[in-house]
Amino acid sequence: MRESRPEMALTDPAPAWWETAISIGLIAMLTGALIGPVFAPLQQETPVLRLVWLPAYAAIFGLVLYRIDRVWRAWPAALLVVMLVGLCFASKYWSLDYHTT
Repeated sequence: MRESRPEMALTDPAPAWWETAISIGLIAMLTGALIGPVFAPLQQETPVLRLVWLPAYAAIFGLVLYRIDRVWRAWPAALLVVMLVGLCFASKYWSLDYHTT
């Protein structure tokens, strides 16, 4: 009798603690829960807000470069999702009742 699964798992290890912390911080920043109330409590555009986003974009770019091997593996699935969303948007042009779709 043989085992159905190999002993060595083919999964990637969990991300490091610093990677998780940066990701949680980025999610909190991108939701607007931290940046907006602190730097623009009256919801008006200020020049400092443009400078605050630069480190966030740099962190995203750095994390993508750090995990570039996983990013390359995710591209086929991401392209299929984009094509599916594009099909949903394009369906309004041939639909009988495009307000419904």
